[in-house]
Amino acid sequence: MITLSATAIGRYLTCERLYLYEVVYRLPGEQSFAAAVGAAVHAGVEALWKTPSKSLEALRHRWATEVANVPAGDEDPAVGLSDAETMLAVYQAKVVPTFEGRPDIEVPFSIVIEGVGVTGTIDAMDDDLRDLKTTSGKTINGRKPKFDPSRYDLQLGLYEIGYTFLRGHPPKRRLLDVLTRRGTYRQYERHPNQREALDVLGVVADGIMADRYDPTGASIGACKWCPYANGVCPDARP
Repeated sequence: MITLSATAIGRYLTCERLYLYEVVYRLPGEQSFAAAVGAAVHAGVEALWKTPSKSLEALRHRWATEVANVPAGDEDPAVGLSDAETMLAVYQAKVVPTFEGRPDIEVPFSIVIEGVGVTGTIDAMDDDLRDLKTTSGKTINGRKPKFDPSRYDLQLGLYEIGYTFLRGHPPKRRLLDVLTRRGTYRQYERHPNQREALDVLGVVADGIMADRYDPTGASIGACKWCPYANGVCPDARP
């Protein structure tokens, strides 16, 4: 039986070849600066709920680990760390008060859906299903990049199934908590279509079982941020 995570499914949908390199071959790749910031913030948030006095320490430790794999000259590490610390402070001030009591944090699940194993880790669970996202929010070439919450509906749909499996009932709401490096916070309530999520799961599973790993990301510009574009993938178009 094939087992997939929501992240792995997203990788395959972005580029089948990316999935091959990252998930099947487990090749080391270049870390993006944005991913390093996000990982540090998530580590800080997890510690904030579990051991509040250690939250900043956890963030800085994770940052040091992640930024070591970022190509030199990408961005200023000092600025990235400062932004991550700001985002943690915003989470504590603006996101924590929106929970009803103390939530369950970083909750793993493993289920079988229509013959396919699905695993994931839910960022936070109370009566609601909560997923934390980090984004730049900074002006690039005179424009602020637009955050599209619909990009995460597939993940939320699968996580909702996981939540229901764990709790015995569906969540009251499915929420995206979005922090930006500008120090802003916004929450989005989503209504993912579970049937569509299951259909996509089936398509991805069929493709993997058929060993279909074409460089599909090149046509949508995914090579620009792909960790395997430089020196690994012969079909990359940076």
